Amino acid sequence: MIQNLQQRGQSLLEIIVATGVIVLLVTGLAVGTTVSLRTSQYGNRRSVAIKYAQEGIELTRSLRDRVPWDEFTAHDTNADPHIGTPTCLGSDGTYDAGPCEANLDTLYTRRVVFNWNSVDNRMEISVSVSWNQAGQTPDVTLDTYFTQWK
Repeated sequence: MIQNLQQRGQSLLEIIVATGVIVLLVTGLAVGTTVSLRTSQYGNRRSVAIKYAQEGIELTRSLRDRVPWDEFTAHDTNADPHIGTPTCLGSDGTYDAGPCEANLDTLYTRRVVFNWNSVDNRMEISVSVSWNQAGQTPDVTLDTYFTQWK
C-alpha cells in the first residue's frame, strides 16, 4: 500500500514537471512569435519610409528643375525666421511650412530641410520620414546636394 502511494506521488510530480515544461515552451514560442511579428512590421514600415524619403528627394529635384535657381535657393530653411523648422512635403508634392502631421497617409510624416551652403554654392537637402510605432517615433533620413546645373 505504501509503495502504491509513492508511485502515485511520483506520477503527480512527473505531471507537474511536464506541465511546467510545456508552459515554458508555449510561453517562449508566444514571445518569439510576438517579437518576430513586431520586427517584421518595423521592417515593412521602414521600407515604406525609405520609399517616401526617396520620393521626397525626387520631388525636390523636380522643384529645382522647374523653378529658377534663385527661387529654389530661397527655400533655405535657415533663412526662415523659424530657424531649423523643416518644410512639410505632402503626398501631392506641395511644400508647406505648417505643422507636419501624417501628411503622406494616416501613418507617415515627411519633412524636408533646405540648407543653402554659399561657400560651395549648393543646396543641401535632408528628407526625413517618421511614423508612430508602439509609442515610439522611428524615422529614416536621406541627404543629398543640389547644384545649379543649367
